[in-house]
Amino acid sequence: MATYKTVYKCRACGTTSYKRLMERQASGAWQPTGPYQCCGCRNVFDTLRAWWGEPKGQTDFRPSQMPV
Repeated sequence: MATYKTVYKCRACGTTSYKRLMERQASGAWQPTGPYQCCGCRNVFDTLRAWWGEPKGQTDFRPSQMPV
């Protein structure tokens, strides 16, 4: 069985799944509210990029410029 590694995972807990938060409208229909919730730690994120972004405290790696 193949195992896959993904970069799309929660920056806080490493879970690879999320869900859209929903609310019931006055008409009775369910509609997404906009934010996303991690299925592991239950943290709420405004965007998917914030969900899978770099973990807090990780340094930003920038390769040095090579002289020309």
